[in-house]
Amino acid sequence: MAINLVEEVLKHNDDEVIEYLSTIVAGIRAVHMTAAKNQDPAFLYTATGDVSEAYAILKALDRRNKERKLK
Repeated sequence: MAINLVEEVLKHNDDEVIEYLSTIVAGIRAVHMTAAKNQDPAFLYTATGDVSEAYAILKALDRRNKERKLK
């Protein structure tokens, strides 16, 4: 059985989700800074998974919050 990371993350409260996303984005920023410093844009591809993960979590969090407002 596969683990759905987005569903698992959204089981946590907003503060915990924000902390998790902050960690992911800090890693993405570090990759970006290294790529810029080394003038190696190909290095940015190493952050693709993290960018996709952060986007999926933010999208689901937004959807969840909109659903809560409708209730």
